[in-house]
This record gives sequence, C-alpha cells and structure tokens, in this order.
Amino acid sequence: MNAVVLSREFADDMEKVFAADLAASDQILWEKWKKRPLWQKIRQSFAHAFSRWM
Repeated sequence: MNAVVLSREFADDMEKVFAADLAASDQILWEKWKKRPLWQKIRQSFAHAFSRWM
C-alpha cells in the first residue's frame, strides 16, 4: 500500500522514527549471515513459507 501524506509535521515525525530505527539497527554482513546458526535458517525458511499471508 502506498500513501501520500501532505503534512510537514507528520513527515518530521516519520523522519525521527526512521532515525531512531536506524540507530538501533545492526548492519548485516554477508560473512556473518552465511555463518548464522541452523535454527535461524530453519526459522527463516518457515517464516518465508508463510510470508504471503503475514
């Protein structure tokens, strides 16, 4: 879904939320991603199978 919001106040709020999310995030590096535990790979595969309905 796309939305067009013409409110500067709302845009400012969304920029603050994005900045907070970015500050709390971790970069995923390919080498680390390849070496993730088996349980994470299984969980990811399971979630992917149902992603269309989530």
